Amino acid sequence: MASWSELLAEFQTRKDPNWLDKKLKDRLRAISKHRGDAAVIFYASAFLQKVVDNVSITREDINGFMNALYEAPADKGLVLILHTPGGDPNAVESIVEYLHSKFNRMEVVVPYLAMSGGAMISLASDLLVLGKQGSLGQLILSLSLAIKRTQPERFRKDSVRQKKILKTTRN
Repeated sequence: MASWSELLAEFQTRKDPNWLDKKLKDRLRAISKHRGDAAVIFYASAFLQKVVDNVSITREDINGFMNALYEAPADKGLVLILHTPGGDPNAVESIVEYLHSKFNRMEVVVPYLAMSGGAMISLASDLLVLGKQGSLGQLILSLSLAIKRTQPERFRKDSVRQKKILKTTRN
């Protein structure tokens, strides 16, 4: 795999403005072939390079996933390459439900960061591959928010049950 400096040097020598896009598609096809012709989708944002609004996972992304994967064969599985600051837990839950309903197997590759909702998507996969510098983050906050938002009654009952357990163990 080329380093960033090598890619940049090669990019500067190219006359074709679509060179980088073509190279990305070639790499995604190679990953698909390596993973048994699975569908491959690359979901990433530039949240570490510059301040940009709307880089988090939102409800609009559900339509994006559906659009991108509409014709993908479900029986070959999915490889999701993920780099994200996270986002709306309800949107994340809907995306995971859609991906599980469409594909018989889901693998997630995290080259660098999958924070918050990205960590939730990663942990919902059948196989999780972290890059050498890859990490998941802020999961506890995401899970507690997701439980509060999607199952408020259950959360309240669990909180009451936990308080009772704490009282009985302290006495």
